[in-house]
Amino acid sequence: MSWPPAPDRFEKRIRFGCGSITGFLLLGLILLFFIETPEMPGWYLPAVAGGALIAGLLALRFGDKFYHGLLTVLSWITGVGF
Repeated sequence: MSWPPAPDRFEKRIRFGCGSITGFLLLGLILLFFIETPEMPGWYLPAVAGGALIAGLLALRFGDKFYHGLLTVLSWITGVGF
């Protein structure tokens, strides 16, 4: 059995960038949906930035498995099959 080749620097940048954008948008929208205040709390932006960083690192490490797991969790939460 041969292992797939390790990702090069360009692929790592793409994985991290796309994972960060995904985490930023997903966590940002979730927090906007669940927080019912007329003004933005002070912890909102650091929480979204931290979530984007974590999602980027997970996407960098796991690649497509990260997105598959994310879709599995989202379909389980929403009840909609993706």
